[in-house]
Amino acid sequence: AKPSGLINHNTGSMSVESLGSFIPIAGSPVANAGRSVAELTPAAIQAKFPITQDFSGKPINFERPTIGAFEATKPTIPVQKGELKTVIDQALAFKEKAKYLKAKG
Repeated sequence: AKPSGLINHNTGSMSVESLGSFIPIAGSPVANAGRSVAELTPAAIQAKFPITQDFSGKPINFERPTIGAFEATKPTIPVQKGELKTVIDQALAFKEKAKYLKAKG
């Protein structure tokens, strides 16, 4: 059912019964159908870097992970201390180029 089909278009209201038929039931078998973050994270990484929050700082619900949780498991490229300025300069140059291309396009 679509939400618009549940609205009484004469009054713009919706009854509790019709709303209840649209909202998925919390106990549904598909409510926890997502894969666990622990399944997707290599054991060596879990042992060395236990991941407890996503990139936005929200605690991870390991039964129903967010996109940020998957992002947190991505490998990062190690940067030597002397190369840090070069990496930052490259990132800023890329950002400027992207801004220019966006303004141009």
